Amino acid sequence: MLQPHADIVNEDGTLAPSWPVAANLDPVDDIRNTVSDLFQTLRGRVYQYLLLILGNPAEAEELTQECFLRLYQQLHKRKSIDNARVWLFHVARNLALDKKRTGRFIAAIDPPTWDKVLEFRRDPSPTPEQNLLQKERYELVCSVLKRLSDQEQQVLYLRAKGLSYRQVGEVMALSIEAVAAHVHRGLGKVKAKLNV
Repeated sequence: MLQPHADIVNEDGTLAPSWPVAANLDPVDDIRNTVSDLFQTLRGRVYQYLLLILGNPAEAEELTQECFLRLYQQLHKRKSIDNARVWLFHVARNLALDKKRTGRFIAAIDPPTWDKVLEFRRDPSPTPEQNLLQKERYELVCSVLKRLSDQEQQVLYLRAKGLSYRQVGEVMALSIEAVAAHVHRGLGKVKAKLNV
């Protein structure tokens, strides 16, 4: 059986510029499958990034869903996206900054679109032990990261998620040299605080 979405999402998170359309395929299904695949792959990373910026799990979850909804809408309009991972983190950062600046949500979600997004959401459900270990690690790292500047926090997070210096610069509107300086300073502070 032909998997129409398999060629759309590359391993590095980029989207192929063309949409394969065969007589027996529905392009809407291709979009749904693509967004679903990206949601499975990147949802946790985008959520953690938003949680880092906002500090509120409910707001981070809300904006994570908004990021993927906007991705769905963008692809539904047949707009091309060169790198889905960079695009999602860029949208996440902008939404978080808008949320912090205005204190309110940016866009309303119509119920039919919301239902489509929720239809493809799967819960990986870690065990209680995994949750506890993850919470302890998270609290330790958060206590150290809270002492860093906002830009140092964001740059380190994006680098930890595999974005290149250039991609981090695109997301944050910084030069590669500025990204490198933030990484160096941030890592130095983290190492000093964790005694690594």
